[in-house]
Amino acid sequence: MKSWNSLKTLLGGYLHEDFADFHGNAWGAVDAFVQNQPEYAPQLRRQITELISASPSEADLERALVVLGLNYLPTADGWDSHRTWLLAVADRVDQLLHTSPAA
Repeated sequence: MKSWNSLKTLLGGYLHEDFADFHGNAWGAVDAFVQNQPEYAPQLRRQITELISASPSEADLERALVVLGLNYLPTADGWDSHRTWLLAVADRVDQLLHTSPAA
């Protein structure tokens, strides 16, 4: 599997099994990732796009996400697929990057 450090950090470091205890919900985890990982956040959309392209089916994508450390089930929160959720994550990260004050 390709080295997707941004995805690994978000999924394994922020959307781990205790993410709700630390961040409240998945969006809180994504927001914390953007705030705390300024070197990784700008790379996330590209890595999400690469992962989606490398995963021909929803099952392949789900397996890849688990290998990368995901312990969140997007479909349990009403998302129709992991692809849809990942693209929404990329949109949110981009939005936060463009609205956050410069350091």
